[in-house]
Amino acid sequence: MGERFHFVCHECTEEGVYEDRDEALDVKNDHVAATEHRVSMENISERPA
Repeated sequence: MGERFHFVCHECTEEGVYEDRDEALDVKNDHVAATEHRVSMENISERPA
């Protein structure tokens, strides 16, 4: 299995799981730029699906 990244916003309902690190970073950075919300992103590759 490849990598998986979980993105979550702490101030709204925006959330997602991405298999591509660059895509996850783009979504995270775009959301922060548009909203100034606090967000987290974590590599969850080692966790069960």
